[in-house]
Amino acid sequence: MKSVTAVIFSIVMSFVVGYFIRDIIRTESRPVSEKLAKFAHETREYSLPLNNPDTVLANEATHMKDDDLVYGVIFKNYARAYPRWIMTAFHVANDTINGKALVVLQCEVCSSAAAFVPEIKEIAYAPIAFTPCGYSKGTFQICDNYTDSLWHPFSGLAFEGPLKGIRLHERIPVVTQKWKQWKENHPQTDVVFASGHIRQRNHNQGHEYGVGEPLIPPELAKTADLSDVRLPPNALVFGVADYDLERTVAFPVKELAGEKQIVDYDLAGQRIVIVKHDEFAISGFYAPRDSGRFRILKIKPFTIVDERGGHWNSFGLPTVDSKNQEPLKLVDGYFAEWYEWASAHPRSDIYGLSPLP
Repeated sequence: MKSVTAVIFSIVMSFVVGYFIRDIIRTESRPVSEKLAKFAHETREYSLPLNNPDTVLANEATHMKDDDLVYGVIFKNYARAYPRWIMTAFHVANDTINGKALVVLQCEVCSSAAAFVPEIKEIAYAPIAFTPCGYSKGTFQICDNYTDSLWHPFSGLAFEGPLKGIRLHERIPVVTQKWKQWKENHPQTDVVFASGHIRQRNHNQGHEYGVGEPLIPPELAKTADLSDVRLPPNALVFGVADYDLERTVAFPVKELAGEKQIVDYDLAGQRIVIVKHDEFAISGFYAPRDSGRFRILKIKPFTIVDERGGHWNSFGLPTVDSKNQEPLKLVDGYFAEWYEWASAHPRSDIYGLSPLP
């Protein structure tokens, strides 16, 4: 009996020792420079992102309810919706649409959402993927899988690590909208499906924080700058930045109503147009030269026009009957709560208020 026990023990120990030796070899062979060593994964809280999720077409989306909020994008002429109740479980989706990488980022607490093409010219490897890894500036922060640098998810700026100062320059606009409205405006859309476990969840699970709800959890509050009280902390805004000119402005959602549903604004000498086309759906564009006044032509499908006969949808793409077939250039902006925008963009101007001295 002892000999049998000894044999079994030897076999088990061989597997254990082999596992650790394999791990040591794998670790030692990993090309990590001294500069990256202090950004080892063991030093921060990581959670898993949603990678290349399954999708179904709108007419097959039995897991969706009409009033579910989604984060909608149009990328490479393809419409895709990311349900809020699914994204809440991951915060980051590393996706691929029509063969091109896209990263979608969401914070249900600060009501922010953004999407970028995750490629940067400063490193040879492209595209890069991201994962949530802790908190900063009133929201979660993300780390890239190549250098483990820390990034702000909504401005797309790396603020710590080997890529510090690098920014994801190609922002893809995100529309926050109810599923019913999104699929009516984009009938060819598909929608993220997620796992069976996620689909079994109540659609309100993870929605403890409604859009603009007046609550900031302690883990985010301690990283936020709450000193700018020109707006309530949870006021909803659409923030716009010109990082080259170091100018930022926040448009309070409550100001974008009635006749002000479409607003012309001078941002550092450049004319921009901010358009509110649904309860939480806001877009911003640079106005073409000599375009004249813009107005909303219709809501379904959403269309804006200028005085020269240009017709564009909510993503700035020209419609088939537009006299101007050039897309509108998008501003660098995103939807958020004031405390998150102010934490990431201190001393931002606010539409409707006098500029800071």
